[in-house]
Amino acid sequence: MHTEKRIPMGDRHFGKQVELIAQGNNKYLLKPRSADTEKAFEAFLLTLKKEGFPFLPGAEHVIEECAQGYKSRYEEHLPATTQEDIHLYFKRCGALIFIAYLLGASDLHYENIIASRNTPVVVDCETIIAGQTEAPQQRLANLSDTVLASHLLPYWKSAGDTCVLVSGLISEVPGAANQLVFKGKICYIYAYEAQVQEGFEAAYRFSLEHEEVILRALTQFEGCTFRMILRPSKVYDSFMRIGAVMQHDKAEQGIRELLSVGYRKDVREKRLQQMQPVLEKELGALLSGNIPLFHIRYNAHALYCGEEVLVEDFLALTPQQSVKQRLAALSFGDMQAQKRMISQSFAAVRPVQEHMKTPCREGLELETCFQRIEEGYIASLAAGWMQLDRDDDTSCLFFRNCGFGLYSGTAGILCAYAAMYHSTKDDKYLHALMAHYQHFKNVLVHLGTPAMRAQSISLQSGVSGVINALLHIYALTGERCFYEDGAALFEAIDTSEVPQQGDLLGGCAGLALVLPKIHTQKSADLAKRMLPRLVAEEPVLTGAAHGAAGLALAICAAQQAADTDAYNQRILELMQSENTYYSAACHNWQDLRYSDKTVFMNGWCSGAAGVAMVRKYIAQATKSTELKKLCRLDIARATENLTAHIVLPRDSLCCGNAARLMALSYLGEQNEDLYQHLCNAVRSDSLQLFHPHKTCDENFGLMQGLAGIAYALAMYQNPLSGGMLL
Repeated sequence: MHTEKRIPMGDRHFGKQVELIAQGNNKYLLKPRSADTEKAFEAFLLTLKKEGFPFLPGAEHVIEECAQGYKSRYEEHLPATTQEDIHLYFKRCGALIFIAYLLGASDLHYENIIASRNTPVVVDCETIIAGQTEAPQQRLANLSDTVLASHLLPYWKSAGDTCVLVSGLISEVPGAANQLVFKGKICYIYAYEAQVQEGFEAAYRFSLEHEEVILRALTQFEGCTFRMILRPSKVYDSFMRIGAVMQHDKAEQGIRELLSVGYRKDVREKRLQQMQPVLEKELGALLSGNIPLFHIRYNAHALYCGEEVLVEDFLALTPQQSVKQRLAALSFGDMQAQKRMISQSFAAVRPVQEHMKTPCREGLELETCFQRIEEGYIASLAAGWMQLDRDDDTSCLFFRNCGFGLYSGTAGILCAYAAMYHSTKDDKYLHALMAHYQHFKNVLVHLGTPAMRAQSISLQSGVSGVINALLHIYALTGERCFYEDGAALFEAIDTSEVPQQGDLLGGCAGLALVLPKIHTQKSADLAKRMLPRLVAEEPVLTGAAHGAAGLALAICAAQQAADTDAYNQRILELMQSENTYYSAACHNWQDLRYSDKTVFMNGWCSGAAGVAMVRKYIAQATKSTELKKLCRLDIARATENLTAHIVLPRDSLCCGNAARLMALSYLGEQNEDLYQHLCNAVRSDSLQLFHPHKTCDENFGLMQGLAGIAYALAMYQNPLSGGMLL
């Protein structure tokens, strides 16, 4: 007789946990819930198999139902035995990625997938189908609507001071059983991208061509219940830890306040009031040491806790409606877009030495940049593009929506398209600009004006940058719609309380750049209100983005809009103070962000390029002889730097070679060596941009990506810029 061993696993809900039961060599899982969803998913896959669906993955097998819940087969982590096993495994991974995408699955992390010889096996189906909390006309398509949403592809979770890869098909967690092993070595999924893509495309094409088969298989889910994750478990864990160190009455009050914050921030009307019953269930579970558990049903709109209905109209689309909507929306264009995301996600984990650079086409540099940016556009995403990013405090890489702003978002990319058209007069650039702008404008209308209400008003990522971009595009193309839309967006801003921040890039000083370009009473009035605040600022840095030059520029622009020159003396003081950090030996202004060393940056944010552009703007705008004289002196100093044979280790428009080229364009100066360097870098695919793989393949933004290179090249070829971008 074998002794039974029970090992608790996973989160605790209602005082119960999943248990691994070991009786000698026999193992099975005991799960304290209904087996309906698991049985339905198994039947769903079996129905597809009978109809010839390619590369189907495995699923948890229910042995029997019992009083405590149900027993399921314990899936062993088995190694591949042949190369054929490996290739079949990753094709099935591709098919699983598609099935998860079609069903709207989430939370398929490393604990919920087992690698078993030639197939991935899904061992937790709680979140295999999801509904939608917002109606389609109110919902913005973002990365949560793509193949990335399931967490099968690279996904990180914070762990102390770092992040750990916890994805369903690739992870860094010790002891994880979700990665295939062959001869003692892990077969990393990014090394088998071709097989993954083959499996994904085969599954996608089958579903496109056999919609009736998918609909018939979906009937297996009738009456099923799925888990609805309102907050990550780690959030609930942190709330419990906070409560554990507080007195009981204070713990209840403190946790209640923490729970309500998320619902208060929700922009939907009366959300906190609607979610009050949910909050009470969350609070009760946490105070008793449990993770809250909520459910939705396949053809219902309500949110449940057990059998109790908490919110009657929680879902705008039921899980059934949601998956049918996704099935109806499948297309060859979407298939290619999702395949790009799979490929890009692998770039976020593939070691640098294995990173495959995109071969560069022969032809014009602008055309090469244009084609690359166009290939990165994904029409189904709200922002249009997505790009590689990294957490500031960790080495983890991830893809995110490009966003809407000037610095790294769609607004900046559209500026590059406008510059390409301005330089070449090739209508294809204008046509692409107008097509992308229509999508961009639809998003702005969808969000409501002013755009990005949850973000800042800043030049970098906020509404100031979007307006500035639209006005600059108008100056470059002459297309009146950009001016009208920029002016309308400005008029929609609530400027009654603009905070006092002299930082041009990240603060509200950037809004001043818009004011002289929009000739309305509102811009004049705002300029008059902003000027005393800007004049009172005391910058601690040099340079255009965050320092004295940027503040001087903001004051000058606000003066233009207010039709006054009362603050010329302050502009002069800022320039003179900044010039105390000018080095004649370096022909540059010191970067004061480093307290322990003397540093000179050569970008627009700090250094000669940005200072020179600011000085030219002021020289053109002012009537002051003294200001003009000092501006001419500083421009001459900066030109010595910009025309020197200096090639920076970075090529970006923010603080690299493109920044210097942009400044030369604005000054009407030449540096053919610098221009040729950028051209050669584009041709040879050796651009050095702002991410670890040091290629332009995953970054399309203006200030740190490929769009900035295109912008600088275009403006250098035709320096009649039509206005200053920054």
